Amino acid sequence: MRPKPRSRRHSKGSNPPNREVDREGDGRREKQVILMSVSLVLLTLGGLSLLMANQTASVVRRFSNPAIQSASDLRGAARGRAVVLRGQIDQQTLASYWGLALYYCEQFDAPPQTNRFGGRSLSPRWVRCESFRPPFILVTNGERVPIINGHYAIEQPSAVRELGRFRCAGFRPGDEVLVIGNTAKGGISAGKVFGGTRAEFWKTLEEQRALIVVERRMGLLLMGLGLLLLALWAAPRIRKAASWSSSAVGDRTHL
Repeated sequence: MRPKPRSRRHSKGSNPPNREVDREGDGRREKQVILMSVSLVLLTLGGLSLLMANQTASVVRRFSNPAIQSASDLRGAARGRAVVLRGQIDQQTLASYWGLALYYCEQFDAPPQTNRFGGRSLSPRWVRCESFRPPFILVTNGERVPIINGHYAIEQPSAVRELGRFRCAGFRPGDEVLVIGNTAKGGISAGKVFGGTRAEFWKTLEEQRALIVVERRMGLLLMGLGLLLLALWAAPRIRKAASWSSSAVGDRTHL
């Protein structure tokens, strides 16, 4: 008479294989890692969006207030005052590439059709490769105002020179420009050399003002989602810590 295979049925019905338990544990840990990573990314993006909104608001507020707009007002002005000054780049300014006195250059980048992962590549685009932004003299109403710094932004350049996959854009000696910056010892510390008119500059300020609300709302939304995911990640740990604490209290009570 054969014995009944009790042990086999018992192990099959009540004790799942260790591999399945390990696989479930690994899956839970992987989900927790993903949850934590996504929450940190969202919190970082939200913080950056709020920081950009605050910086934009600071610039708009600064130049929306009365700014120095003539060379005569520069005399005796305190350092750090906002300046929006229109004039010509001095005719005697040394020119470089294609007769440009200040410029930036770009190279056309056409990446391969597929990337190393087999997916679609980025679209062809112009990539900034070098620039020349020296100090110069701004001539306005017969007065010469030094622009004492380099590395300012160049926007709406008046001249563009292109040769094949290479191009430069900037301003020539004698071009009309709008210098946006701050008063400094010896002249103006420029933040931007703009090729448009004052009206166009004020229009860009209004566009930036409209973006502030969008950037702040986006930042708060991203941070809210990040905090929600962070709470979901932390909840199991809080419950586990609470159960450990209650178990420890129970053990001490029995003792």
